[in-house]
Amino acid sequence: MGIVSKSSVGSSALIIALTAPLPAFAVDAVGEIAAFAGSGTIDRGGQVIPFSQGAEIAADDLLATGPDGKVQVRFTDETELTLGPNADILIDEFVFANTDNDGAVFNLISGPARFVTGRLERARGKGIDVTTPVASIGIRGTDFFTEYSGDKLAVALFSGYKVDVTNTAGTTTLHPGEGTDTFGAGGPTPALSWQPDRINRALDLVTVLPDGRRPLPY
Repeated sequence: MGIVSKSSVGSSALIIALTAPLPAFAVDAVGEIAAFAGSGTIDRGGQVIPFSQGAEIAADDLLATGPDGKVQVRFTDETELTLGPNADILIDEFVFANTDNDGAVFNLISGPARFVTGRLERARGKGIDVTTPVASIGIRGTDFFTEYSGDKLAVALFSGYKVDVTNTAGTTTLHPGEGTDTFGAGGPTPALSWQPDRINRALDLVTVLPDGRRPLPY
């Protein structure tokens, strides 16, 4: 039988430690992937992680969907975010701890998204804001859709209280059933009722359900 020295055991242990894979998710989670279809990734400080069921989401994560991708994220306060194809969004800030600092900021870089707000919107903190390259969206307890493509931002309120779409050229307030468009540096258009074909297109983009059912009441 050969003799194994202590030094060789130590070297072997060091090699194993250095080559062992690091855990993929060592984060303070603010949410998780509830459902997804097609391709998509989480970019966490340069580490690119493919979507998987139950994957944790953290503040500062950048979520991206491919041309065939959709993803629904459920946050710790029960807010739900659904992204459609070719979307990119940064979880810029998310704090839900029942303090005055509670709040969330989402930076929609491109693509379609739907938000159904949870308890954070009703907490005593700062609420939820969505920023885009051409306007910001202030939320007041709502279920709403937004899509940024090229230099055009579309926003529609499905249900709830109201949303305010604001940039340096003006503000448009939406109530349930209304939408607005913003082109480049121009101000948001006046609120107008969205017709069924436009609502249905929006829902098609941001519904992740295998049998194609639509969320009520649509």
